[in-house]
Amino acid sequence: MYFEFDPTYLQETIDNLLSNAVKYSSPKDHIVVTVHKNDNFVVTEIKDYGAGIPENELNNIFKVFSKASPQPTSGEHLSGLGLAIAKKVVEMHKGTIGVESTVDQGSTFHYSLPLL
Repeated sequence: MYFEFDPTYLQETIDNLLSNAVKYSSPKDHIVVTVHKNDNFVVTEIKDYGAGIPENELNNIFKVFSKASPQPTSGEHLSGLGLAIAKKVVEMHKGTIGVESTVDQGSTFHYSLPLL
């Protein structure tokens, strides 16, 4: 299983998704990271059990300076840039990024990168 990626940019994407999972989860919540092959893609999923994102906000969270209504659990600063940058990086790698979320149950962010 092989795929091409820029390690610096992909690390930034993973760091952003993980830090968001931590920001929106309680200290005792678990965060689950999985990586698996699906057809001709490597899929990475980051699942948290935090606040979740309202359905009517999901279409905007990958836009520059967009912020969802749930607030970080420890008052962390938000710029509204992280998910927009993650989306750009994944798309530059010819991949896709998305999210499933339920309020008060958490979110699962996922991205897929094509195999060679």
